[in-house]
Amino acid sequence: MTITQNELPEALFAGIKCFGTPLEIESIYPLYETLLDVFMIEGIQVDAPQLVIYSSYKKEVVTRHLMNKSNQIDQSYLMFDTHLLDVFGEFTECFLSTHHPEFQVQKLFYRLLAEDMYVHGRLHEALHYSYMYRTAKSQVVFSEERTKSMARHLLVQEAFTLCHELSHWFLFRSNAAERSRQIEYKRDLWTKYFDDLIEKRIHTGDAKGMILLKEMQQYIQTDDLIVEEVACDTFASICLTEYFNNMNGYSKSDIAVSAFLGIQNLQMLSFLKRDVGATKKNGAAWLTFNMTLRMKLYKHHLSVYFNNYDKEFVRVFNDEIVNAKEQYDDRVLSPFIDAMNQVQCELMLLNKLPKITILDDMYDMMNQLVRALLEQEESAK
Repeated sequence: MTITQNELPEALFAGIKCFGTPLEIESIYPLYETLLDVFMIEGIQVDAPQLVIYSSYKKEVVTRHLMNKSNQIDQSYLMFDTHLLDVFGEFTECFLSTHHPEFQVQKLFYRLLAEDMYVHGRLHEALHYSYMYRTAKSQVVFSEERTKSMARHLLVQEAFTLCHELSHWFLFRSNAAERSRQIEYKRDLWTKYFDDLIEKRIHTGDAKGMILLKEMQQYIQTDDLIVEEVACDTFASICLTEYFNNMNGYSKSDIAVSAFLGIQNLQMLSFLKRDVGATKKNGAAWLTFNMTLRMKLYKHHLSVYFNNYDKEFVRVFNDEIVNAKEQYDDRVLSPFIDAMNQVQCELMLLNKLPKITILDDMYDMMNQLVRALLEQEESAK
């Protein structure tokens, strides 16, 4: 059942400037109900959040719980920003592009930067980068031949994103004791996994590889958030490969690889939001390190899970996930880092400039101009 924004508590949309109409996705509600059934089958006894779709430049999928005794509100909501799927589509277009993908990535980078500047109220920068996006967009030709392949990837990424957030809610956010149990269990498993990998590097004399693995192991041992993220990556992907196998002709490997693309895309967005100014010198190294860690654990966890009864999937999946990672690094990650480096000094200078007072009428005009350049309609809200 579709719920309109007017029927929901205003507190849900605090700090969110919504567009007029979210992207229409007919399949999203039945898909959501199917995913909820998966968690019920797993025997997880937690109240399910109500799905709410909207569209904004925040591009978030989050779960919120509202409790207001005076209004008798005691409800959880999964907030799905459908603009995220627009951006996933552009990331996937970059991934599939064989002709100058760096132009595609530069266009997307300007768009994401303009949108984040807009969200943070930095309209001068938002106007500048939305214009750069519009200029870059005119130089990129969309390939209709890749439309079908993109649609297949996006359907899985949509399902993965929903299932990933549901994993956060059911396994980590509804019960503090369960969260601690899950984190300690996963941490022990992955610490032993890295122990084995480090031992192999010692025997082969690969000192550089051993140092990297020790850094990854230390990260897992000291950061609860990365453990939770990887656990949700793997749980969501296993759910999809188990319960959506052969859906619309998808193989398990198709689903696992498309879900992996979703993981990569979410990390790219998270990185840009974390460093909206892109001024941290170690930012690119952190992003590359984090992506490699999550890919390594994702591949290991799925391989262990399926190894007992589907060795052929494990063989195919291991090859395809490595190829997908290499292709993503070449066509998306490297050009993205190059684009970030190009604007790094410019953004540092912009941050040092004195703030200019914007009158209300000028603010509205700049607001509308940014939106026009990014080709979105302003909401009446």
